[in-house]
Amino acid sequence: MAIASLKNATLKLANTDYTAQLSSVVFTPNITTVTWTGFGAGNTLKDTNPSDWTCTIAFGQDWSDDGLSRYLYEHEGEQVEATFTPQPGSGQPTFTATVTLAPGQVGGASTEYGTATADLPVDGKPVLSAAS
Repeated sequence: MAIASLKNATLKLANTDYTAQLSSVVFTPNITTVTWTGFGAGNTLKDTNPSDWTCTIAFGQDWSDDGLSRYLYEHEGEQVEATFTPQPGSGQPTFTATVTLAPGQVGGASTEYGTATADLPVDGKPVLSAAS
């Protein structure tokens, strides 16, 4: 068994590497269960709808021309390809998804670094590439 250490993970948005500005990348499925209950004992049916995915990123606020904060702010609503590599290197898989860009928070406390999170809706399901 090989549990992934994410300390060297990478994320590219539209082929631009934003790894140095990120502290977290999480793809989360939202699974909805539908239940129907009829009259009588044991008359219950359950089913699930296809997962609805979100890519949540946490990052340091960088408002320079090539900063992630600025990019998300200026391109809100655009769809781009996201490529997440949990463990870079030979033989490691990647996840690719089309995400809709959304800005993160602006500002913060005077005693801390400016950080933000953004929830990027995923179109469909992330595609897991086989290890090469």
